[in-house]
Amino acid sequence: MALPSIKEIHNAKAGPVWNVLCCPLVMTIGMLYRSVTIFCIPCLNVLSFRFVHVIWKFCCCCLEWPYEDDDFIGSKALGDFSVEGKGTAAELQAQTDWVRAQDLKAFKGKRPQLFQGGIEPSDLCQGAVGDCWLVAAFACASEFPDCIRSMFITKEYNPRGLYKIRIYDPVKAKFVIITVDDRIPCKKGTKKPRFMSPNGNELWAIILEKAYAKFCGSYAKLSGGMVLWAWLSMTGDNVFQMSVDKNGRWIREDMVAIKDKNDKRACGFRKTKEKYTNDNLWTLLKKYDKQKALMSASIGKMDYRKSDGPSGEQMLEREGLVAVSFTMQRKWVVQSHLFAKHLTPLPLSTGTRLQYHSG
Repeated sequence: MALPSIKEIHNAKAGPVWNVLCCPLVMTIGMLYRSVTIFCIPCLNVLSFRFVHVIWKFCCCCLEWPYEDDDFIGSKALGDFSVEGKGTAAELQAQTDWVRAQDLKAFKGKRPQLFQGGIEPSDLCQGAVGDCWLVAAFACASEFPDCIRSMFITKEYNPRGLYKIRIYDPVKAKFVIITVDDRIPCKKGTKKPRFMSPNGNELWAIILEKAYAKFCGSYAKLSGGMVLWAWLSMTGDNVFQMSVDKNGRWIREDMVAIKDKNDKRACGFRKTKEKYTNDNLWTLLKKYDKQKALMSASIGKMDYRKSDGPSGEQMLEREGLVAVSFTMQRKWVVQSHLFAKHLTPLPLSTGTRLQYHSG
């Protein structure tokens, strides 16, 4: 009888006898490997990071300290908000101070932390830019803290003000590293952030928003967007949406990235043959909730536009609604017959959608 290969033993495909005999050894090695990769290596990385920065600060003062990202500062980083009636990039820069995170008014007398306690939706406080889609994506992902933490190559507060963020580029189909400093655009003379604000003693939200602004080209280019694209850029996993057709059935549409030098977030949707009734969709929602998928709902104007909300949200005059994105956190699950009532499709012009991330 031929001996099984190591791969077959590892994948429990060596046959019942070998699987039982090798199970204790495989489990022991597996647990040791996971312990090292999940706990030991990250701890060593943090300790090494702290040691290197102490040496850097006291022995290498000739090297620039703190870090300044000259590629993303000033009017170029702010972008043009004139379309929204908030001024050009130059006008906005004249009313803006770039303040180090530790000097923000919210942290007066306190040392900021990158993460403090748990990561949760209450850490988020949207600012003037209309990026509710991005805030909603962060809020939903924060229910699974590892999703947020895995984006940060810099794992804790950096006194030098240098942070590296990992963002998935849908066009290149790979993760890229975005490096930013902790200079935050504030309303002149106030030390209060112009865009995302810290809610508590944590920096992760405003640093992550700045990384996205740099990735997309400016803060202005974060105005208006889709939660699905944010999830794709955060995880690199498959995302899709459900849209209502003229017959009231839900159709699955997969997101497809589009190469556009003027818009990093350009994307489209490819219709599939999958169609669902309200009851079918409810069953699907429960399935994805059980699998801890990220889910959101949104409404968007499709065929007319006269006014916008205070943060750039599109207003739906006929329906009396604001076109925004919001997340379905795991606490939302209710009785099936109650939810089914709210799945009654809105008029097609509202663009009713349910959006999913399925890793």
